[in-house]
Amino acid sequence: MMSSVLFLPEEDDRERMFTDMVVRAHYLCDQERLQDHYDDFPARLKEMEGFGVVFERLPDGKLQRHPGRGTGWSVDSSHICYSKIGI
Repeated sequence: MMSSVLFLPEEDDRERMFTDMVVRAHYLCDQERLQDHYDDFPARLKEMEGFGVVFERLPDGKLQRHPGRGTGWSVDSSHICYSKIGI
């Protein structure tokens, strides 16, 4: 089983990504929940890795990024990561 996670790397423009998510969802997403997700992601990632989930990583150790379906973002600004093996 493969899993994926929406994340926002520290080097990305958080405000731009947040605005893009809200605007592309036509303001239908829960903005407070989205903000909470981005704030909470680092702790949840560590928790999942503690459970044995191994995420795809680049040689430098950063998470491998993949564009989300239908987002229109470039690979550089994508924020989906996948596990190498399932839970």
